[in-house]
Amino acid sequence: MLILCNRAFFRDVLADCEAGKVAERTLIKAVEALFVFVRSDIATSAARTYGLDWRRAFPMHELLNSPLPRVQNFVRHRLLPAFNRQ
Repeated sequence: MLILCNRAFFRDVLADCEAGKVAERTLIKAVEALFVFVRSDIATSAARTYGLDWRRAFPMHELLNSPLPRVQNFVRHRLLPAFNRQ
């Protein structure tokens, strides 16, 4: 449930950013906060125990295809490299 809710939340905030209603930095801070959590010991342990795939909490397709350069940069330079190492 947490994974689905976060992915939907990020999609909504991304749409607001692209519409100019919310600052791009607001989305990046939210994505960064979840990113830090999913890399924590407790989240890693939960993923292992319950078979969670934290990558699914992030709408990667939408983030990568966003016209917002800072969002694309964050995904390409922070999220993808970290998740590809797993």
